[in-house]
Amino acid sequence: MITTQLREGLKKWLAGVGILHLAALGLLLRITAYIVLPPSDYVLYSDSGLYMYYGRAILSGAKTSVVGVMPIYPVIIALMGDYEYIRALDILISTATIVVAYKLADAVFASRSVAMLSALITAAYPLLIFFSLKAMTEPLYIFLLLLSMLFFYEKRISAGSVCMALSLLVRSLLSLLAPLIVFVFSYVTHRCSLKQSLANTIRYLAVYVVLLAPWWTYHYVVHGYFAGAQENAGAMVFLGTISVGGTFETTPEPRQLREFLEDHEKAQTDPLERDRALFIRALGSIRENPGNYGRLLALKLVYFWKPWPTGALRKYTIFVLMSYGPVLLFFFIFLIRDFGRQWKSVLPMVMIVAYFALMHVILIAGTRYRQPIEPFLIILASYSVIDISRRFRAGRCIEDIAAERMKATG
Repeated sequence: MITTQLREGLKKWLAGVGILHLAALGLLLRITAYIVLPPSDYVLYSDSGLYMYYGRAILSGAKTSVVGVMPIYPVIIALMGDYEYIRALDILISTATIVVAYKLADAVFASRSVAMLSALITAAYPLLIFFSLKAMTEPLYIFLLLLSMLFFYEKRISAGSVCMALSLLVRSLLSLLAPLIVFVFSYVTHRCSLKQSLANTIRYLAVYVVLLAPWWTYHYVVHGYFAGAQENAGAMVFLGTISVGGTFETTPEPRQLREFLEDHEKAQTDPLERDRALFIRALGSIRENPGNYGRLLALKLVYFWKPWPTGALRKYTIFVLMSYGPVLLFFFIFLIRDFGRQWKSVLPMVMIVAYFALMHVILIAGTRYRQPIEPFLIILASYSVIDISRRFRAGRCIEDIAAERMKATG
């Protein structure tokens, strides 16, 4: 009786709560975290200072030794000039992501219940709140990535292509996968013809070239070489052969990488040459000790998915376990129980999740690098929760009807 009353009460509450109420809740939680948490808990990491330095260099046209950093977020930081303003902007962007998560879940599953649960979890999710205070790329990148996916689900290919390309100007990891994502949306999810699907993919590539061409041109004029999507891939692969986590959760860069970079800095080696040398060195390390590298890959796989935090987040272990833990559990339940029925609708999201996991097992793994896919985990986990709840209620109703019929005929 109490369970039924609680369930009905929750149902009525959700029916009366709009998405703007949940967005207001998310904003309140983020502002509260900013006020309540001690400054030492969200002190700026080295990346934030690097973004400011690089953004100022871009605006002034100065040549730097920075590689592998995309321009949008550093330029925003440099233009705003004050980290407090940056945090305020990131909090607003993180709050807007709640609305996008709601609309994305509704677009995928056509279920207000799934959408509301997804938005509620996104609003109160500790890791999303935490990273909205860091003056780092996560809030903006997650917002643009989710917005691009929403537009693709709504068949707004041009708008989705613009947002996807802009997200790559924040973080470039999905550069290689993005064209395939557009094709899968068209051919599998929306069941377009092969000709139309290829046309949509070409449209995305055209948008990608138009939006990234100014950055490529600037980089070539200032630095003298073409800025590819993964210009520091060699450094990342090398770091992935000697380390599990990145600088966010472990000690500073491993000594081997730091000494290598310092030697090449003194020799004024071309950045592309330096990156190629690191890539060759990484391949040599893998060939020399494949067993150790295999063990490192397995360890990074666990490190990427683990539900307990390390480093600066360790003191908030209970909050992370109570939020990410259930999300991870119901995400895997979705893959086992629901993916076979929903695969055409959710394939683009699952592809992004799998791609991030694979790339960060090869490169470096950690809580920060998992953040961009956690909204997708939340949406898929929410579907499983709602569907299991509905089926449970349906089963109870059938049992009650059967019991009443037995009484009537008894």
